[in-house]
Amino acid sequence: MARCFLIPGMGADGRMLAPQCAALPDVAVLEWIEPASEQEPIAAYAARLAATIPASPPFLLGGVSFGGIVAQEIARHVHPTGVVLIASWRARESLALHVRALAAVGPWMPTSPFRLGAHSSLVARAFGLRTATQRELFRKMFRAASPRFLHWAARVVHRWQGVQGLAIPVRQLHGAEDRIVPLARVRADVVVPEAGHLVNLTDPEPVNRFLARELL
Repeated sequence: MARCFLIPGMGADGRMLAPQCAALPDVAVLEWIEPASEQEPIAAYAARLAATIPASPPFLLGGVSFGGIVAQEIARHVHPTGVVLIASWRARESLALHVRALAAVGPWMPTSPFRLGAHSSLVARAFGLRTATQRELFRKMFRAASPRFLHWAARVVHRWQGVQGLAIPVRQLHGAEDRIVPLARVRADVVVPEAGHLVNLTDPEPVNRFLARELL
């Protein structure tokens, strides 16, 4: 039985976390569900997603990027032993200004700007992807993502104010060159040199070591 449930980033799925699941048998992916409506509060969404966790405590909960903020919300409901954040954030102000601007306009566009950007080599570089294989996976996941989910996620990212007062440890790993959530704006416990936002794909070894230590 898994002892750590990780949530992928916005527009991503379990393929994003394949390097972690392959290396760590105690890690499993908690897949996204559809929002009840575009107006569903993130707290309500997190409560519904929490009900899909196929285990009883104790377990560790975490997420990559947007998955990390949802993990913090879920932690209010299931009381994990701790939360692990990978390239994620604890307050909206941590996001780069251009990302906040995209999130603000995203719900009003016919197609999510995050989905459109997946096809851009410039955006792929901004996310820190290094190889053609990584860029193709990035594009495939965004092509497969639900437009309804992406619009909802852009809305809640823009409005999210953070989770205060979690009575459990919150540990964070971050890439030194993250252009989506700049390192200077977060409280990282572990920093991966030269890594960008999708650090778990581009630099899986330090991420896997980080998770293995948290699982001890």
